[in-house]
Amino acid sequence: MKTIETTLPWSSTRVAVRDDVRENWAARLGANARFLPRRIRLFADLPIRPSSLDDFLSRASAFLVKEMTVRSARVYRMSRTTGLAASELEEFLTAQRHGQGWAIYYTQEGGLPLPEVVSASEGGVIPCSSMQNHGVGWRRAADSIETWLVTARKHGSDWDLDSDVGHESAHAAFAPVPLFISPGVMENVPLSLADVDTIGDLEPEHIIRLLYFYSEIVVVAVRGEARRTSTRLPIADPEELYRLVAISEELFPGFGFEKAKVACARTRAYLDPKESDAIFDLATPIMRLLPLLGVFVNALAPPTLETLADAVKSRLLKA
Repeated sequence: MKTIETTLPWSSTRVAVRDDVRENWAARLGANARFLPRRIRLFADLPIRPSSLDDFLSRASAFLVKEMTVRSARVYRMSRTTGLAASELEEFLTAQRHGQGWAIYYTQEGGLPLPEVVSASEGGVIPCSSMQNHGVGWRRAADSIETWLVTARKHGSDWDLDSDVGHESAHAAFAPVPLFISPGVMENVPLSLADVDTIGDLEPEHIIRLLYFYSEIVVVAVRGEARRTSTRLPIADPEELYRLVAISEELFPGFGFEKAKVACARTRAYLDPKESDAIFDLATPIMRLLPLLGVFVNALAPPTLETLADAVKSRLLKA
């Protein structure tokens, strides 16, 4: 693969880039290449040797062969369990309706450095609250904003293929991370959906939290990725999980959250994605909903309650 010199899309930092990553990986994956994100670019700090890039890409493609085999099997399992048509699942996992590309960034020391030159009003990187080497890069372009899911390895560490390639490839393919999700909101322990009695009580920070959990829940459901929490999900508090489902049912009637509520009650909010099919009852309505929320992926601020409802209604009318 050919490496050329360029700048990062979200800053003026000079880096090397390889643009034929998807083509290279697809050659090894065969039919399962349909699960790959549509746009993948590998950036690297200039001191990184080409041989190191070759090694990473080879190891990542070998991992993805196994990853996509599991993903394909779980499509069948989810369809059999929920009654959701396999064709509908395939469309969700492969249609890639959003415009968020995947930028893998091989930094010299690991970690995700902040931009050096670009103005804070023109672009930057928002790191994940729990995984500082993952984030969303963005840049203003004329009257619009472009975003990228940005993935680096942890500072001073080797690549974690399960997290940096498996988990992130799922986000980039079908569960984009909105730009407005800020680390401070997710780390603010007193803030919780469990404290929301009615949807009228939803603050912008609650909406951020709700949409963030949607993205994470779908990824772990499709991958069979269990977390070390009391729910086995990225949303650790069972009470907050119950409220997420109740709020979602009220906000988006008819999507299937009533079945998710039954599943949460039956399992006492223990929905292990690896061991239990109950996770699919929670993931299915979110999978129906996420494509309708793609309009907010590149937004700097979260949608209001009214904007959120209107976007879903208008997209449904056009479908």
